[in-house]
Amino acid sequence: MHCCRSCDYSAYNVLDDPQFWRGIKDYSNWPTIPQVYLHGEFVGGSDILRQMHQIGGLVEELKKLGVHSAL
Repeated sequence: MHCCRSCDYSAYNVLDDPQFWRGIKDYSNWPTIPQVYLHGEFVGGSDILRQMHQIGGLVEELKKLGVHSAL
């Protein structure tokens, strides 16, 4: 991950916990993992993030959260 120096984030391997894996898919009403949440709000899976990145939307959403690229 290209990230700023003081970026707070967390990750959870849902494959280690089948109950969590099923629950997160029900919670988001999204059938696949990985799933990305920004400030607790579901954004989408990797396909959605790729599309957002390609059109510049991901950078804009991250900027709103105070995350700026280190590149």
